[in-house]
Amino acid sequence: MLGIALFVAFNIFFAQQITKKQTLESEAAASTATLSIKPSESTSSKDQTFQLWVVSDNPVGFAQLDVSFDQTKMQLTKEVALDSVLSNTPLGENDLKLNKTSMADANATGNIRLMLALPVQATAPTGAFNIASLVFTPIATESTSTVIQIPPAAVQIFDMNANQFTVQIQNATVTVMR
Repeated sequence: MLGIALFVAFNIFFAQQITKKQTLESEAAASTATLSIKPSESTSSKDQTFQLWVVSDNPVGFAQLDVSFDQTKMQLTKEVALDSVLSNTPLGENDLKLNKTSMADANATGNIRLMLALPVQATAPTGAFNIASLVFTPIATESTSTVIQIPPAAVQIFDMNANQFTVQIQNATVTVMR
């Protein structure tokens, strides 16, 4: 009789542990973020600032993304300005180092790579927050349309427990006026 009671208790315990693990895994997988470029539509004949925004349902600890643009139609006129608590990571001996593409490299390749990490003692941002500002000027010789985009394959956003977010992306369409 004692053996049956132990067997039943043991099975109940394991069933609870499996349920807890599945619940934790599904909660971790449920984190979502939207990464957008604002304004999402614009008409430009001179310098214009575009901002990269994150809207997340859980705190963000790390973000890596690329922003691509047609460098024959637009060029950065300033270095990318990092605007988030994620960009204020101290470069201590054991800290992650930030990375951002220089204006010269971005204008040569049409690609900007950003790697941002939360400082160890900082509070992770959640909700809506700006991560960077990009100032472009049109260089096309004719009026045309172009897209500033975030390629989905180049996006990784993680929380403080290294759980990856599911990310939705909103690009920007720019009409260059000449």
